Amino acid sequence: LGINENNYEITRKIIEEELKKFINDDISDELIKQAKEYSFSDYSTIDDSPLRYRSQFMNHTIYEYDFDFKDYINNCLRFIKEITKEDLKEFAKTLVLDNVFFLVGGSDDE
Repeated sequence: LGINENNYEITRKIIEEELKKFINDDISDELIKQAKEYSFSDYSTIDDSPLRYRSQFMNHTIYEYDFDFKDYINNCLRFIKEITKEDLKEFAKTLVLDNVFFLVGGSDDE
């Protein structure tokens, strides 16, 4: 997925503004809680969908990650539980926006 080429600058500006808001503590604790719950639920249910499990497993196999896949999922779940808003803010400070993907060609009717 991507954005329309005409929206490149506005999209880049919105992303940068949202990162600044997050770093400056303008994101509610409730939003962080919801994001953590969503992520935890998402990782918790990988086993429920053979296609999702296969996709995750294939990614780890293709890139030759040398670890147990179940341990990886359990570590992700632990990480999601333990991460704090401050951890996320510190991480956000390290992000650099170097790509905003947009679609080229075609028309709005396609």
